[in-house]
Amino acid sequence: GVIGDVLSAEAHYYESLAGTAFGGSDGAELGWRRSLARAGGGIVIDGGLHFLRPLRMFLGDFEQVAAVTSNRCPGLGMEGETEAQAILRTAHGQQAVFRATLLEQGTMAHEACPFFRITGSLGELTISGTGFSDSGGGLRLFTRDCPSGSDQLAGESVGFCAAFPYLWQDFVQVMCHQDRQRASHSQKEAIADVLLALAIYRAGDSHTWVRVGDVRLPLQDAVPAEYDSTPAAIANIPTEQLAFLQEAHGMNPTRHGGRGQGTLLTHLSEVRYLLKERLCCNDDALLAAALFHS
Repeated sequence: GVIGDVLSAEAHYYESLAGTAFGGSDGAELGWRRSLARAGGGIVIDGGLHFLRPLRMFLGDFEQVAAVTSNRCPGLGMEGETEAQAILRTAHGQQAVFRATLLEQGTMAHEACPFFRITGSLGELTISGTGFSDSGGGLRLFTRDCPSGSDQLAGESVGFCAAFPYLWQDFVQVMCHQDRQRASHSQKEAIADVLLALAIYRAGDSHTWVRVGDVRLPLQDAVPAEYDSTPAAIANIPTEQLAFLQEAHGMNPTRHGGRGQGTLLTHLSEVRYLLKERLCCNDDALLAAALFHS
């Protein structure tokens, strides 16, 4: 490619809750995000997943992980980590650095620090983001011919919200054209993202390198006693669809989501729950497609 062979990549997910559009009713305005039981972890498995996926797309799947995590923002009320630093290594020796930082009120230098930096043998690419504004993002290319960088998305729609049309294109493809292969691919990629996040947690706890291939999703029968009843989000999902989820994830029994009543796979049923209970959708095909999208 234009930057040559991809050698390494960096990702930094950073967010401040000052003026955030997200959250719930608790003091830190974090809602479900502050709960280990409901979110499955802290910043790594929450917003950090959206940064781990691109790193996998840039370099391929990672084989080993070393990491440290911490929680040094008590004002957020987070049960999980608010900071993480990880080194990720592929089987071919390519390396990536992943950082995640969540602050309560601090101002962050979005314009000075790109979300992603991809280094090749002939140049670099940077991907920046500055929030929800229409101009809140960009892709710049740095090569010998343009050492100061050139804008690769001039005149195109950028920013957080500009990504959603592509997501919905995939959703419609699965729903309207019964594209089971695309739906299955989406599931497999989501599972790989979660396993990488869990490997970061394990590496942070053990203070050693961890093989990602040794990490498995926990069985969902280990549900807290207060969540022992059938979660609302899966109460009326057709049996064959639940069976497909169970087979795809290799989990027995299958325990999914339910308005924060699940753990790592909550989102697989949360979109369906939203469509059915909040938007009053009764289209079986749409609800079935929604079940397999986070």
